[in-house]
Amino acid sequence: MAGVNVEALLVAWLKVDAAVDAVVDGRVSTELPSDPTYPLVTLRGITSAEAVRRRVDDHRVQVDCWAPPPPAAASLARTVRGAMESLEGVLVDRGFVSEVRTEIGPRWLPDVVPGVP
Repeated sequence: MAGVNVEALLVAWLKVDAAVDAVVDGRVSTELPSDPTYPLVTLRGITSAEAVRRRVDDHRVQVDCWAPPPPAAASLARTVRGAMESLEGVLVDRGFVSEVRTEIGPRWLPDVVPGVP
């Protein structure tokens, strides 16, 4: 998907997914707001490689689900993963999503800032 903004694609996809939106009410972005309302989802592209010969780009995205308490964050993570998996096989603006996979499953990463879920 050369030239596709994967972050923008995923933000848009997750915002219109009914199951995700029922939990986060549109709070999906690439940055944590300075005064966040929880629950919310942030994501960031962490690696990408444009294919030359295979014509298939490879993108990796880190997705963070923010919700107190930890079981709510875990539930949100499962919901988001399901929404992202439903993107597999979909034609998008400049390409086709051929595969969606989880490389590191949901895990609890406690914040070091007191009071932030």
